[in-house]
Amino acid sequence: MWKCLGTNQVIPYRRINDDYCDCDDGSDEPGTSACDNGRFYCENKGHIPKYIRSSFVNDGVCDCCDGSDEVEGKTHCANVCAEVNKKYRKDMAESNKKFDKGARIRNSYIATAAKDREFHESNIARLQAELPEAEQTERYLKQALEDSETVGAWFEQQKRSSPLFAQLELRQSMMRTQREIIDTLAGELHAIGKMLERIEKDSSTEELESVQNAFQIWLGRSFDENDNERVATLEEKIDALLNSHDDLSEEDLEIVINEDPLALLDGAPDYSGQDRPSLPPACKWFEADKVLHIPSYLPEAMVSLYERGLKWVADWLIRLQVVSPKQGDRPASGHPYQYTAGVAAARDAYEKSCEATKKIKADIEFHQNRLNESNGKFGRYGEFKQLDGTCLKRDMGEYTYEFCFGGSTSQISNNDGFTFKLGRFDHFDWQNKYSKDDDRHYLSMLYDRGQTCWNGPMRSTRVNLECSDTNELLDVFEAEKCTYSMRVATPAVCFPPEQSIKQEEIEHTEL
Repeated sequence: MWKCLGTNQVIPYRRINDDYCDCDDGSDEPGTSACDNGRFYCENKGHIPKYIRSSFVNDGVCDCCDGSDEVEGKTHCANVCAEVNKKYRKDMAESNKKFDKGARIRNSYIATAAKDREFHESNIARLQAELPEAEQTERYLKQALEDSETVGAWFEQQKRSSPLFAQLELRQSMMRTQREIIDTLAGELHAIGKMLERIEKDSSTEELESVQNAFQIWLGRSFDENDNERVATLEEKIDALLNSHDDLSEEDLEIVINEDPLALLDGAPDYSGQDRPSLPPACKWFEADKVLHIPSYLPEAMVSLYERGLKWVADWLIRLQVVSPKQGDRPASGHPYQYTAGVAAARDAYEKSCEATKKIKADIEFHQNRLNESNGKFGRYGEFKQLDGTCLKRDMGEYTYEFCFGGSTSQISNNDGFTFKLGRFDHFDWQNKYSKDDDRHYLSMLYDRGQTCWNGPMRSTRVNLECSDTNELLDVFEAEKCTYSMRVATPAVCFPPEQSIKQEEIEHTEL
């Protein structure tokens, strides 16, 4: 008795290869075509043995190179295993040569990606080390700016309370008033000039009367001692123009003209009968009796001359032992008195510090995004990184198709050049069958979210990859409505021999 290979059935030996399928697994008919699910073993001496479906036995087609599958005489199958093996070895040699070259190219892709990854990682580490110091500097400079602004506001308040500031404001107001008077007089003179232009030697009486009427209008009206209205005199008109501004009197001008400038520089706020103002916390280094800082009021060109003179006086006071050397070393115009420039410098330093911190954070984000992109888009070891943006084309007659690594797939009409987008890269392994640690995960890609078909879905592309020593778009066809299939050769999938996938383990879509 004989036991079926895949079941518990037992049959007599005489039923083996009797052209009747007794075992459910078809194992009793390896030499006939009786069982649809049976397998026939081709010995193929001189070449590679293989199994074929039992239904292929004695079907008139030579499936085994030794002809053992056709013994009923329907066709004559010669033993061509030697010739087949010779061609097989030649093809395998060429394939191995192409694989070896492709594997070397893949290794170079991985090496380039590793350098790129190392570049981003080292930059992230460097920038993250710099960030705390930059943030601390920003905080310090922010506090320094706030202190400088507090000091500046306090000093400005003290200066505004000094007699010199009031006198300077008064002089500015007077100058503005004088300019307005001059502008007004210029306008009036222009009007008089126009009237005089109308007077000629041969002017008629009417023209002279017209000019006289205009002149009287310009003079305006006035009143005599009895309050009778009359035409103003020229002297009254001029006096009215000169006194047209009530805020500028002769007394004010006299005071400004005769006031001693030195007395102004020596002036200080009058705190008689009241307490001196207290300094803000940021101004503890300053003394209340030094509020009026003379160089702050001087033109820049005179500051150095003032400082040299002050230093000369201080040197003599030290020699005469009137003041101590420490007191004589107090700066005349530097920090802390020049608060205006200090505030500007503090603000500039703080803003630059903010920009520096912002740039460091932006650079960290940039490098981190590039690393994250590499993790999902460029393969397990970054072998597709160098190919990113590389586009391959193939003319298929009516259309030219384009495939771009990490980009999009397109269909371009060879008649009018119109382009349809067939999808954008989404992920590897369009069937979602394998883990990311499996080489087969990287043998296919899905490009989806293409242009919508008329009265149909959005276009998409399924890409199957195979090892080669060049990058090439091999074939394209529309597998189903608006779903395209592409075969692409690339060194990026020439996996190492110990990880290579046996041909029979790969499910190929027949094109």
